[in-house]
Order: sequence, then C-alpha cells, then structure tokens
Amino acid sequence: MLRTLAAAVIAALALGGCSSQQSSTSSSGASLPSTDPALDAFTHQSVTWKPCEKTLECATFTVPVDYAKPSGETTTIQAIRIKSTNPEAKPLFVNPGGPGGSGYDLVAEGGERFSAKAIADNYTVVGFDPRGVGKSDPIRCLSDEERDKRRAANIDPSTPEGLAAAHAEAKATGEACVKNSGPVLAHMDTASVAKDLDVMRAALGSEKLHYLGYSYGTQIGSTYAALFPKNVGRMVLDGAVAPGLTDEQLNLGQARGFEKSVSAYVASCLTGPKCPLTGSIKEGKAQLSALLAEYRKKPGKTSDGRTVTADDLMQAIVLPMYNPKYWSLLTIALTDLIKRENPDSMMVLADSAADRDEHGKYTSNGDFAFTAVTCLDGPLSTTDAQMKAQAAKLTAEAPFMGPLMGYSQVSCVEWPVKPSSPAPAVTPESSVEALVVGTKYDPATPYDWAKQLTSALGEKAVLLTYDAFGHTAYGRGNECVNKAVETYLAQGTMPAADTVCS
Repeated sequence: MLRTLAAAVIAALALGGCSSQQSSTSSSGASLPSTDPALDAFTHQSVTWKPCEKTLECATFTVPVDYAKPSGETTTIQAIRIKSTNPEAKPLFVNPGGPGGSGYDLVAEGGERFSAKAIADNYTVVGFDPRGVGKSDPIRCLSDEERDKRRAANIDPSTPEGLAAAHAEAKATGEACVKNSGPVLAHMDTASVAKDLDVMRAALGSEKLHYLGYSYGTQIGSTYAALFPKNVGRMVLDGAVAPGLTDEQLNLGQARGFEKSVSAYVASCLTGPKCPLTGSIKEGKAQLSALLAEYRKKPGKTSDGRTVTADDLMQAIVLPMYNPKYWSLLTIALTDLIKRENPDSMMVLADSAADRDEHGKYTSNGDFAFTAVTCLDGPLSTTDAQMKAQAAKLTAEAPFMGPLMGYSQVSCVEWPVKPSSPAPAVTPESSVEALVVGTKYDPATPYDWAKQLTSALGEKAVLLTYDAFGHTAYGRGNECVNKAVETYLAQGTMPAADTVCS
C-alpha cells in the first residue's frame, strides 16, 4: 500500500543501516517534574548515555506500555544523540516520519543535516525510534522468507478472488504480529508516542520540547502540541500531515500528488536522449500502466530467480518520486526493463523501498509498524463495497496512481488490535508556535495539508513554502529553506508570512 511505502522510501533515500558500539558512560542532566505526577518515576529516571556509532552517544528510556496504567508493564525507547559542545544547549528531538521511520538511523546516518552551526551551537540533536519501531522493543511479525513470499503473492484486490486473498493475507499477518510481539503492539498510537516524548523531555531536564519532525513526524509534533501546548518550544513540522484526515482523504490527496509527480517525471524523461518512453506525457504514462498490467497478469523473474510483481514495479516507480534527484535511476531501470526485458534494476529499487538489502535481509520493521500505528490512530469499519467505490473515485481522480492505491483499508479492517481511545484533535484552540514547511508539489504530503495544519495550530504558526517537487524540504540543499529553519531554531525568528523558497 502506498502509505506503507512512504515510510520505507524515506528510510531508503535518507537513512540507512547502523550498528551500536557501546562502551564508557556519561549521565544526563537533572530531570523535571512531569505534567502528570503519576509519571514522576519515569520523568525522574536516570538516563545514561554511552558511546555508540563511532562518535555519537546512545541511551535507553523506560516508559509505560499503557499510559492509562502507568504502574503496569513498561517498554523501552532507544535514543541517540549528537552532543553539542555548548553546555547550555537544549535537546532537539527529531523524527523522520513513517509511521515506522527510525529517528535513530536519521541521526546516525544523517549527521550532515544537523552539522549546521545554528543547530550545533544551540542543540544536542536527539533521535529516537518510536515505541515498537527499530531498536525500541520492536514488534515482530514475519520472517525475511515470509516477507519475500508475501511480496511475491501478486494479489490483485480489484478482483473478487484477489480481494478475498488480500483479506486473508492481512488477517494472517496481523495474527503473526500478535503472536510474535510484546504488549506494546496494542499501544503504538501516535498519542502514546507524543507522551513518550514528554517523558524524555522531562527526563533530560528540558522545560520545553524543541522538535523537528518530517512527514508523519509532523503528526507526532501536532499531537504533542494538542496534548502539551504549554510545553512546546521551537517546533519545525516539515512535510505536514493535515489533522483529522479520513483514510479516503489521505489516499485521495496522495493519489493526486503522486499523479502530478509521475507526470513531471515522464515529461522530464521525454526531454532526455535516453528515455525508454515515447510520445506525449499521456502516452508515456500509458506505457507505464501497460507494464504494470503485463506484470499483474504474468509476474517476471530476476536473474537470480526471484518473482517480480506489478506491486514491485509500482514501488520502483514511486520510490524516486520522493526526490527528483533519483529520477535518473528510474530511467536507467526502466530502460533495462523495456529495452532489455530485464527487471533486475527495477527490483533493486523495489527492494530499497521495502528495506531489503542485497543479502536478502529486511533491515527494518517499518511496514508492520506503519500498519500498527495507522490502525490504532484511525480505526476502520470499511466494507468491501465502500472500498470498491473509493477505488473507482481514486482512479477517476488519478488515472495512473489511483488503480494502484485502492483497497488500502484492508490491512486495518483485518487488524486484530483495536484502539483503546480516539486520537486527540488538533484545533485552533491549541494554538502553538510552529514553523510548518510545505513543498509545493510534495507527492506524499500534499501542500494543501501544510496549509491546513498551519491553520489548525493557530495564529502563532507560520507556513514556509518550498516551490519544488519531492517530499519534505529542510536538508535537501535549498539555501533559502535551510536558512529559514535554522534561523528559527537558533534565534526564534520566524520567516515572514507567505515566504516562498525556490
């Protein structure tokens, strides 16, 4: 499903694997009282930072599994930091999105993003894997072999037989997650993640939460603002998820966004000398659709015998839409597929989207974490008939992407864990200061969502616009965006209203 892919794509393009090498220790500063006295045992916990990842430091926080029962079972949150040389520096918590993205990996592999003087002089950058994700007491569902088998199934939910198979597959996966995971599986909702952030903030002795969140990370940030408006410090929300979206609205927004990005890619490809597509933009997209239809009818094989399905091709096409810098890779892979009938390069892109390395190992649990969080945040009781009608609407609105995005609700319909409470609303009454960054042609988090989130956060929130294609803006090399974000984080000075960077 496309939203599941979003988490994997961000990891594939921006992060990467890492390993821990812990040795000597250093202790955190004094903790602060919590908003809820029942949580004082957690906010006063002793936090020990140990060297890891060559030059960084790691620590583990303990938090309640269920915040309604703080004296009950606990789970752990793995954090990593780039320590500032300034003894007065405050923690700046960062999250790459998902749900299911690893903040640990973001910091371990994305150090250059946080090396700007404005950040390094003022903040100790803290990345964390949200509960149930990555190194934070992760949920476990399927083995690597089972994940390969699931990807090779070639299920087409637009047919009655395929929809039945999709339900069966989703149910089996959910049951495996329950069987192989701990109690945190039932408490991976975004509100619980926001509460974990407040525990970590207090445990590190910071009166305010300073935060940089990308994509779904903006939802964590806005949820935190709704729950703890008085604790919000300097907050940057880049690639905004609008509050209160229904599943249908989310799918429709992304279908339109990716449709525009694919059209822009095809237009760019057609102007180059080595494009395997021909004709007009419409004709080029029709050729891509024909490839997907061909592989849906009869999957292909890689040179090492792996099955390549239409879903693999779709993931390979969508992956580079997150950053135009990677459009050339798609052109190379499509050339191999169309001119040489060799799907190997497309499968490399699909594997990157799925976090599968060259050794056949899946390096994250992001796809399962995505489902766990999404289904707890937005429970569904969608019928097959409703999904069919929504799929038709998606196809009408986005002829290329729409058919690939229908029936995404099946995962949550069959998810065995039900939410214990609704997600908190983000309303103008919860007005907080925040810099919201929206990319004009962002396929995964459409620009309109940034405007909606800015409005929902109230009059203290400011929208910064990046006039470009691709997902999120800060750290992608645009000097105007980088300066605006860093000036705000360092000095608290917002860019002028309606500022547009290009």
